[in-house]
Amino acid sequence: MRDVTKTVYSFEELSETSQDKAVGNVREKLNGSWWDSVDIDDVAVEIHVAFATELGSPGSVESGAADFDGIDGITLEAWDTDQLTVAFRGVLHRDNAPNLPWVEGLEDVHLGGGRRSTEVDPRNFDDYSATDHEHQVMIDAIRDLLDQAIRAGRDEVEHKTSDEVARDWCENNEVQEYEADGTLA
Repeated sequence: MRDVTKTVYSFEELSETSQDKAVGNVREKLNGSWWDSVDIDDVAVEIHVAFATELGSPGSVESGAADFDGIDGITLEAWDTDQLTVAFRGVLHRDNAPNLPWVEGLEDVHLGGGRRSTEVDPRNFDDYSATDHEHQVMIDAIRDLLDQAIRAGRDEVEHKTSDEVARDWCENNEVQEYEADGTLA
């Protein structure tokens, strides 16, 4: 047996080049092996809050993401920020979605969460005498809000895996040690 001595450094002790490498290594881990269910839940909340806020859903603006209880009657079933797809299921109505372009006679809109994307169920348009244009305006409005919601989720993923977050982690993690070149020890 032989004893091997290894010199390790704190983040502050590294050269600027080694610090940059350390930040890159941490960023890769944040986007890979360190990504966990908490991160997934955070992204889902951002998507749900963004959709609720745009719909004008009660409580979405006042409570913020930390206290958000969801949209009454709507569930987020799936999302994929790489493909920019989101699947909500439930019923939108004037109470949980007051910002939609409601027309006389249309009381609710059913959302069907497919495998990856939300579909507006056209069957509920059959019960009133709106024009095809009014139908399309409602569908387009909902699709626009869904697009904004999934983009909010993508923004959250990009933030969580950014150089800024990785550098903050390196600077504030007093336990982590590094080799001279910035490799995690």
